Amino acid sequence: MEDREEQASDKDLMAAATFCWHTQQLKRAGQIVQKLLDQNQNNMNALSLKGWIYLSAPKEELQHKSLQYFDHVVETGE
Repeated sequence: MEDREEQASDKDLMAAATFCWHTQQLKRAGQIVQKLLDQNQNNMNALSLKGWIYLSAPKEELQHKSLQYFDHVVETGE
């Protein structure tokens, strides 16, 4: 599985992370989207998804952390 993940395109990784998020596999979704952000910290789609993942978390402190990702999307997009 890791081998396929290494060969996956950014688009494929976003699809996998989005699927994991929608199926409440928040930790796995975060791991996948972090790979995208490690390659490009200004990837607006990955930043946005990371924000949604944190916003979906059951812990309130993680939900508050989502704001930094949404703010970064706004700053990057301008």
